[in-house]
Amino acid sequence: MKTIGIIMWVGGLVLAGFAGLFFDTSVGGYGRIISFDLQQKQLMMLIAGCVLFAVGVVLHALSGKLQAPKPPASKKGPSKPNGARIAHALDLGVMDTGKGYAFEGKAYADIEDAIRAADPAKRWAN
Repeated sequence: MKTIGIIMWVGGLVLAGFAGLFFDTSVGGYGRIISFDLQQKQLMMLIAGCVLFAVGVVLHALSGKLQAPKPPASKKGPSKPNGARIAHALDLGVMDTGKGYAFEGKAYADIEDAIRAADPAKRWAN
């Protein structure tokens, strides 16, 4: 969408510049006579160039905001606990096995699961 926006605003500048600078509205014959038909075509080209420029600028500016959101990164394994969580787990009797945590012979991959199993207040809540 960013590329389309750039192409549109550059094309709008070129079209408006051509209409304003190089498009001749006079006809020959009996001197230089201004043709209303050619003036109308010049004005329409100028308006079309300005609209094309404005739409291209908007597309270019919003291209970063309108992209599809990226999915959140998935957790790969258990999170590392902080010192307070480890101290709380040790107070409850949770043991660190090196590969996870254990409480009363059951293994847990995450420290939060082991604390949930070991905490007497939360143990019977479920």
